[in-house]
Amino acid sequence: MKYIIKKAYNIVWYLYCYIKWVEVWKNVQFLWIPYIKNNWKIQIWNNAVLHSHKKSYHAHMYNWVKLVSKSKDSQIIIGDNSKINWCCISAKWKIQIWNNVLIAANTTIIDTNGHEIINREIEDKSKNIILSNNVWIWLNCIILKWTNIWKNTIISAGSIIKWNINNDLIIKNNEYIKAKIIKK
Repeated sequence: MKYIIKKAYNIVWYLYCYIKWVEVWKNVQFLWIPYIKNNWKIQIWNNAVLHSHKKSYHAHMYNWVKLVSKSKDSQIIIGDNSKINWCCISAKWKIQIWNNVLIAANTTIIDTNGHEIINREIEDKSKNIILSNNVWIWLNCIILKWTNIWKNTIISAGSIIKWNINNDLIIKNNEYIKAKIIKK
């Protein structure tokens, strides 16, 4: 019975995504209710999970998964086997989350300042954000525009990131720590 309910629930969310013009590939799971505002292009690839259910998560969560596409040119792409837990992804230009990315609760990923600046002479330029393969972002992080986080990188809880992060690093409180191979 649980399997049938879960399958029916996912079918409803596939239909919801179709209505919102969200491209959803195979075996995407929606655990509870995501908020989707789509003005242009949102893609969710194979076996991705959007998790917004409080009962089955180990940390306190403040809001559900939000995917917000703010302009007619914006794109949000979530790669294969990625898991998004209770976070906000807001794109005015382009946010790419590649394969096998894990994003913990209460994380915000935003490629712009978030709102128009009062002084209209200063333009709010948005810049791409790329989270490469095998990236793990812990709780309560903020990823700002101009950020590229390359493969096999871990961002510790509470970090604010606004720069390029190289391969195979652990970022703790915004400091680089070169990852060591403990066992191969």
